[in-house]
Formats: sequence, C-alpha cells, structure tokens
Amino acid sequence: PLRLAALGIPAAPEISPPLQLSIMPTHPAITISLPIPHKSQNPNSRIHWRPKAAQTKIHRHRAKLLTLEALHGQAPPAVTSYSLHFHFPTRRGRDDDNAGGSFKAYRDGIADALRIDDKNLKMTTSPQMLHDKTNPRLDVRLYL
Repeated sequence: PLRLAALGIPAAPEISPPLQLSIMPTHPAITISLPIPHKSQNPNSRIHWRPKAAQTKIHRHRAKLLTLEALHGQAPPAVTSYSLHFHFPTRRGRDDDNAGGSFKAYRDGIADALRIDDKNLKMTTSPQMLHDKTNPRLDVRLYL
C-alpha cells in the first residue's frame, strides 16, 4: 500500500466530531393536530381562485377553532415560534417548501386565535416529513 508520508504529503489533521446543537426550543409547547392541508393550498396548485378561496377560508377557520380548543379557554399565551411535523400516509418524497407554503391558511387561523399578527410567528426549523399510515395529520408545535 502506498503511504502518503512517503510521497511527502502530510497526514490529515485529526478532525473532532461536530458539535450537536439543538435548535429546537426547550420551552413548553402546545401541539395542535390539523388535517393535512388540501391540495388546493399547495403554492404550486393550478386551481381556480374561487374553490381555492373557499378551501382557504375553511382551513383558516379550522385552525382558529382547534387552537382555541387547545388553549382550554385560557388567555392566549405569548408564542415565540413554531415547528411543523407533517405525518403523511405514504413515504413518497415531499417538498418541504411547498409543505410549509400549504400551511399559510392554518398559520393565519392560529394567529387569529392567538390575537397576534402572523408576521410575529417564526418557524424554528424546516417542516419535518414523517410517515403515519393510520393517522395522517399536521402537528403544529407552538413554543411559548
């Protein structure tokens, strides 16, 4: 076997393992389970504006009601950020940009329930794509 040192090439320096940093907040969280957004909510969908507007209204209202239900009648907390966990029924590859974009109507409904401007809601990580054949859903974790 050929040795690098014999050729005058210095050995590679010892590389330490990368640091394991957690970017997920460790604060308490509220989890809201929503249905997977309708295909009309995908940013790349080619659908007439009227049915899309109707679906958007339904999604926004559903997110508001489920958020209020998760708060158990208490005053809205100060939410600092959120993360998305999509649980799809199949293992087919998904585009996380489009998945995040399809969340827009839900995000507006959650902001309505929290009585804040949705520009103040920041996503902590890119959407997580998971598999759950028996219970497809979107889990939104709101970090307090």
